[in-house]
Amino acid sequence: MRIRGELTFPGDKSISHRALMLATLSNDLCTIRNLSTGADVASTHQCLLQCGVDSENKNGNTVIKGGTLGTPLSPLHCGNSGTTARLLAGLLSGKGIHATLIGDNSLSKRPMKRIIEPLLKTGAQINSSTDRLPLTIQGSKIPLPI
Repeated sequence: MRIRGELTFPGDKSISHRALMLATLSNDLCTIRNLSTGADVASTHQCLLQCGVDSENKNGNTVIKGGTLGTPLSPLHCGNSGTTARLLAGLLSGKGIHATLIGDNSLSKRPMKRIIEPLLKTGAQINSSTDRLPLTIQGSKIPLPI
């Protein structure tokens, strides 16, 4: 017996976080297909929207206008997503954006020293009284290697 049909798999969470963030670095429109619909990716998307990123849903795809990343007006709530907090800390530090990252009770208990220390070594200015969230990124742009 032959089986025919089509399968659609849910979007990959790890790739979806990164696709959203990479799209903000573009100078053009980026279309992301099959974006994960999970809560962690939604946290990343919401944080980027708070940073002024233009985004819209077109025919089930997410369209991001790059080059619009800026300083948010309020703390960025990463929900329970460690990936959101870790990747955003690097992205925002690298772009010289001032922001505070916060999270839910569970995420706020997780250690962030493993991302704070390497970012500090690159010249980023990050403050955390407990090496956990909240993290405040001071907006110092990380110098690019020559």
